Amino acid sequence: MMYFKEYAENFGEQQPDCPEIHLPSCLTKIAVFKDYKLQCDVSQQPSISLSSFYEMWRKEFSHVKLRKHQKLSKCTECTLFKEALLTKLTKEQKEELLMKRKAHFALQLLARQKYYKHRAKARSSPQHYLSLIIDNMDQAKTTLPRFSLNSKTDSAYAGVHHHVTGALCHGFGLDFGFTWTDRFHPDSNVTLNCLLKVLHHVKEINDNALPPVLYLQADNCGKDNKNHFVLMFLAALVKAEVFKKIKLSFLMVGHTHEDVDQLFSRVSTKLCQENAPTLPELHARIREASTPSPIVSHLNSIFNFKEKLINLNRCDGIKAPHIFKFVKDGPIVKMSIKDWPLEYEQYRTVNLENIPTLQEICTSLNPVRKNPKIDSVTAAMVRDLPKWKQAGRLTRDQHTWWQEYLEVLNADDPALPSVPLPTSLPKFQIPAVERPSRALDPNILEAINRHIVQLQTSSEIQVVRPRRR
Repeated sequence: MMYFKEYAENFGEQQPDCPEIHLPSCLTKIAVFKDYKLQCDVSQQPSISLSSFYEMWRKEFSHVKLRKHQKLSKCTECTLFKEALLTKLTKEQKEELLMKRKAHFALQLLARQKYYKHRAKARSSPQHYLSLIIDNMDQAKTTLPRFSLNSKTDSAYAGVHHHVTGALCHGFGLDFGFTWTDRFHPDSNVTLNCLLKVLHHVKEINDNALPPVLYLQADNCGKDNKNHFVLMFLAALVKAEVFKKIKLSFLMVGHTHEDVDQLFSRVSTKLCQENAPTLPELHARIREASTPSPIVSHLNSIFNFKEKLINLNRCDGIKAPHIFKFVKDGPIVKMSIKDWPLEYEQYRTVNLENIPTLQEICTSLNPVRKNPKIDSVTAAMVRDLPKWKQAGRLTRDQHTWWQEYLEVLNADDPALPSVPLPTSLPKFQIPAVERPSRALDPNILEAINRHIVQLQTSSEIQVVRPRRR
């Protein structure tokens, strides 16, 4: 059971829309058992039979699945391994494929363990390290109005997609949920605005200070995270000495589902149990889904950082690396990259010159202009809003709320964003070394020393004659 629990945690993918863990598509149950049997043979430990292994899986780990058709995107290499292993192979060819699959699993596990290491450092020393993971939830789960019990007419009426971006702040124990609509494009502007709101909140609860090191974990989506705009913005934060070091990390493509997806899974489960016909009720469901309750806010408008960073020199070849490290060396910001978190792989460093200051970025910073797509969305919702009310799916108050909300969505002039500007972030400060508040009591120290001496003393056994009666 301990082996299988660790196996599922290391190689499985937590599903964002249900409380399940899906193992890689290239595996089979017999393959998992053979891995377990091999581990027992290597460690010279007894193993249970195949039938007992299956029974344990069914009774104790029913949430760990091997899906023939996985709902989420599959790892390309895992798919190729599965297709190759289903063909007729010689014994040598099959052993070679199994070894390569094992190496593939080991590499994705190494990248995941690096994230776990960053997370643990932030939890043990939150004044020195800040660990964040940010991701987007499947928007199909948060189309409003949403009801736990769908009627046939619901699918015929228009709805408004509400994206949910989640962020976990390890060390400070904070969960964040940001909702936004198709009023603006899903791109790196959303990522950067959400990041700023998280950093500003951490600053407020941490005596107007930020830890000197930021570990940022994201998925490999090019339009959202792994692009020129995010890299240059992080470089600008290091140049302004908001952080001494920033490390941006990505997991292997197809193996990117992590603890933030557990938050999405709980939200999805909550939405299957309770209705969310309006945005305030969606926020309430998100807050109720998890403990501690996530900090939820809606992005009516966001700043257009892409417009300010688009004319900078671009870095080519950023698709392959999975680790980006930013540090400041004099007036120059150095970006070091690694393909994988391997001990023997050396960082390759690039000097980033002419990085703008935060003041230059914030000068004449404009809100993102309205995406024309929202016009057709709001028009369809305005058309079907009386139908929602007539069908009894919306109350009078909910109908009134939608009328006012659609007017805001359809407004041409974007409102001033509530996102704090990066210039409001303080410079990092190295925390002072914590000293004991008072001297250790001499009696306690003496007792500890006696205990250590006792542990180091060798025991002696003697045979003595019985006492005379």
